[in-house]
Amino acid sequence: MVVVSDLSVPLGVDACGEGSEVTLCDEDRGDALLYLYPKLNTTGPCQTRTVIAEAAAETLRGAGGQRVMLVGETSQFRDLARKLAGSGDVALEIGSSYGDCLAILHQRTGGNVRGIDISAVASAEAERKFPKLQGHIDVFNVLADPPRLSCALDGVTLAFVDMGGSANAEPVLRAVASMGARPPVIVIKCRLLYRAALKAELESGGSAASVWWRELLRRCENASCGGAGIGVPPWMHKNRRDGEKCRKGDGDGSINPRCQSE
Repeated sequence: MVVVSDLSVPLGVDACGEGSEVTLCDEDRGDALLYLYPKLNTTGPCQTRTVIAEAAAETLRGAGGQRVMLVGETSQFRDLARKLAGSGDVALEIGSSYGDCLAILHQRTGGNVRGIDISAVASAEAERKFPKLQGHIDVFNVLADPPRLSCALDGVTLAFVDMGGSANAEPVLRAVASMGARPPVIVIKCRLLYRAALKAELESGGSAASVWWRELLRRCENASCGGAGIGVPPWMHKNRRDGEKCRKGDGDGSINPRCQSE
């Protein structure tokens, strides 16, 4: 049975220039709940990002079982790190890269963090930029060493997953599938997965997104996660190409105007 509930936070006319609501849709995924981070177009000086992050964090804290939230952007990922992590948490970041999000988690948890990244160069730079992270980052491939990942998950209450860049969903799916029921809260940054889940939700009123997510993880858990085995539909590749065009803009690093609403 699929249970969909809407948790809305009214932002009001004065806050962002228009009457808006932030809707967090959760989907029953067996023992877990799948959330889509709300996406809202706003202009002008307002604290919309803070309001959204606080609402999302409160939703994750209040639900039972394992909670998984998909986000599409780095800013959303870090906003959740600021609002979700606390002094009683042990946080793990898979794909800690240059340490920006891990440093936020370190500050919020009082140093109870673990970072994992495949790049020794990026990890060394993270420790150079943020000396407090020294000794908190392990360098290994979570997909090639599941037992080591399992050990890293011991005692973790929050996991933040940011791997595979903006376009590649396969490593993310494989990593999350290998984590099983741990930890209780997982935040995943993957634009491709976010858009796919949002599309499924909008087309079906919620039920297909849940089924879609469970099926992807099931395939990965059955060791068929890879290449065509994931069953990535053609439109997802189209979104990836569009995303690349948005980032390239007119060749000067700007964002295409048509992409500003995304």
